[in-house]
Amino acid sequence: MLEEDLVSVGIPAYNHENYIQETIRSIINQTYKNIELIILDDGSTDKTWEKILELEDECKKRFTNIHFEKQQNIGCTKTNAKLISLATGKYYMNIASDDLAKPNTIEIEYEFLKNNPDYTLCVGDNDLIDSSSNVIAMDENRHVATRLSKFIFYTTVEHSTYDLSRSFQDDYAKRCDWRKVEAITYADLWHGNKIPNVGLYRLDLLKQVDLNNAMYPIDDWAIHIQLLKIGKYKVLPDILGTYRIHENQQIKNNDKLILDIRVIQFYEIYRLETEYPEYLTDELYENWWFRALKNKFDKTKNSIYWDEKYYLNKYPEVLEAGYLPIVHYLTYGVYNGYLPCDKFEKFNKDFKNINLAIEGHKYFTQSKLPRLFGLKLFGLRLCDIKTISPGNYNIYLLSIPFLSVRTNEKDININFLTLQRLYAKIKNYRNRILEKNKFEEKTKILEKNKINRNAIINKFKNGEKITIALLTSRPGMWNFDSLYNILNKDNRFDVKIVVMPDPYQGEETMIHYLIKTLKELRNKGYEPISGFDLNTHKVLDFKNKINPDIIFYSDFWKPHFFNEFYITNFLDKITMLNDYGFNVMQENKVVVFELNNMVDLYFRQTYFHKKMAIPLMKNRGNNIRIVGSPKIESFFDKDYQPANPWKIQNSIKKKIIWAPHYNKMTSKDMYCCNAFWEIYNTMLEIADIYADQIQIAFRPHPMLKQNLYKEWGKHRTNLYFNEWQTRENTQVFEDEFIDLFLTSDAMIMDSCSFLAEYTAVNKPLFYTSTKTSRLNLNEFGKEIFENVYSTSNNLTLDIEHFIQDVVINGNDYKKEERTEFVKQYFGKINGKTASENIYDEIIKFLEKGEV
Repeated sequence: MLEEDLVSVGIPAYNHENYIQETIRSIINQTYKNIELIILDDGSTDKTWEKILELEDECKKRFTNIHFEKQQNIGCTKTNAKLISLATGKYYMNIASDDLAKPNTIEIEYEFLKNNPDYTLCVGDNDLIDSSSNVIAMDENRHVATRLSKFIFYTTVEHSTYDLSRSFQDDYAKRCDWRKVEAITYADLWHGNKIPNVGLYRLDLLKQVDLNNAMYPIDDWAIHIQLLKIGKYKVLPDILGTYRIHENQQIKNNDKLILDIRVIQFYEIYRLETEYPEYLTDELYENWWFRALKNKFDKTKNSIYWDEKYYLNKYPEVLEAGYLPIVHYLTYGVYNGYLPCDKFEKFNKDFKNINLAIEGHKYFTQSKLPRLFGLKLFGLRLCDIKTISPGNYNIYLLSIPFLSVRTNEKDININFLTLQRLYAKIKNYRNRILEKNKFEEKTKILEKNKINRNAIINKFKNGEKITIALLTSRPGMWNFDSLYNILNKDNRFDVKIVVMPDPYQGEETMIHYLIKTLKELRNKGYEPISGFDLNTHKVLDFKNKINPDIIFYSDFWKPHFFNEFYITNFLDKITMLNDYGFNVMQENKVVVFELNNMVDLYFRQTYFHKKMAIPLMKNRGNNIRIVGSPKIESFFDKDYQPANPWKIQNSIKKKIIWAPHYNKMTSKDMYCCNAFWEIYNTMLEIADIYADQIQIAFRPHPMLKQNLYKEWGKHRTNLYFNEWQTRENTQVFEDEFIDLFLTSDAMIMDSCSFLAEYTAVNKPLFYTSTKTSRLNLNEFGKEIFENVYSTSNNLTLDIEHFIQDVVINGNDYKKEERTEFVKQYFGKINGKTASENIYDEIIKFLEKGEV
């Protein structure tokens, strides 16, 4: 079925023989069907045109219309103008011949524009790839990062956000991340052309843009600076495009680029004064002009080309005002420095667009620039008024500080400048004293804590028993069977298991998991201590009742803790943390937590995880120890014999686990694993369709049922779970997953840590994602994802294809690479299990005798 509206996609191609086919295929693979493809080869001298023609027949079958043409080289701007003129759709997308679109890019952007008629462009974020299509990151200097510790930007919007936030330290910095604002406006564009690639335009509005004006030498700036006067832009948080960074990119002459952009800026000011005065706002001047000319002036004075005599003769009024002359600003930073003054004159004569561009400066210099002025008597300056920033001044009498004037939208504040500065000095002195007192108090507390912690070390050395408390709050977070046994055999330790109440989801959910966890641990033969009294509804006074010497955490997020269990209450104790699951997502939101940085020992699974953590953690990862994962050490125990947790069937069937997460909506900077809400009925239907060939174990995230109670109510939720329990070839499984994993044949999921933990059993895994899913994978997660089957076009069809082809027919084509990955990142470390390594690290720490 064709969608109602035709979308035209234009590709300007030039000397991209290595990339053009990948670009075209990214359009062929779009989930949106009604597409017109237009490609103009702008006189390529390599085999780009031949590569285009190789896909012509395939494109004729796939697209509603196609138009392929090779022309004499006329340049990118004119080529894009021609592409737009050839387009016949309602919407238009331009994509460079070395960039890529994600499969659902057009569908997502089309839906937004269709439902939001006041927007002229919808675009998503872009991830970054190299010449080999490997995902890359950039460092703070905007170079490709070659070391993990230098990774700063992973997407183009992250890059621009970092860039803008460094440049603008005022209120604008708060809206620098354009993914988080409702719309990008015309004024925003003046802070920088930071619009991502692969966006969808309304073609009727785009055709109103003048790309043939010589004063607009850069096509994307020409489009944005004109379209944003007509409507708004929307930057979605989704990664919808891929921006390639390689040696053969067309925009290589940075000097020319800087000049072109600045000419556009000044010419646009000229047009605003003459054609669009409503856009000539104070905000534009204060946020852009003032910074551009004033800040660059300060830097220019320190350059080797500074010639004060030249300025005094040529631009006396600008020099006195403290602003860079307009022609000098145009070349600021060009040619790897500053043009000497004599070269400015030649530049002024030779550059054909300069005179018209300078016209845009008139209104600014005559009407808006605050100036430095003074009154003189017999050569002695009586009064000076110095501009601090627009609307803010200091007034001097006979060079002595007199008044400060500060203005805002509502008020004008006038103060005696000398008294104000004296007050500031007194305030600073007072603050230093207070800070000193706080520091001394903190030092005393730390010294006291150090004495208490050293007492624990001495206690161990003297052969006294050390009380170690293993904390857990949910069955899935208990990973310490082996560690408990090892510690319990050592007479130097008194091991206690404490089930900690988790208040985050409310008391009902907290009590549910408290009871469940206590029950499961007791069934294993342990004697766990409840951290919450079910009769009095009071939290256990953990510190005084148990008085542990060592607290062993399995969770780190503060909202999951009552104060009685949180680390800040145990600074006089020895503390340790083990990640309860493999971290594959959002490393920057995991290792930065207070608890992770404060514990004495932080146990992580792989050296990859340590490399990711070091540049992010406040303590630079000094407390990290690489031990492996106690959660999955049974997978690599040759003597371990798993029990069979599956329903008995009349015939041999493939055993598939479905493990959905519980997310439905999350904040845009968080991962969102929400496929359950799209396929919860589909999975039951698939179980029925393939009833003779497969059986499915429904293994929901521990929080899913509680969230369904809130969303659906208990009655509907229990009916749904009952559907899974009563079918012959389906079941609900909410217990420990070790035996389930080891006896299964495949998994379908969108969970987090299961992505790594199921990969460790080296069996095929399919990751379910929707149009609104967000993985936010860290570098380890990205490595794993290469070995995982995932959604490409239609989620339901892709799941069925995975079941038929990979699981039932056994065409597991990712197995070889997955096997190598498992060998590299999973299994024993130092020839020992994770629990053995943790035990060794605890002993090393206590024997070292330092805290």
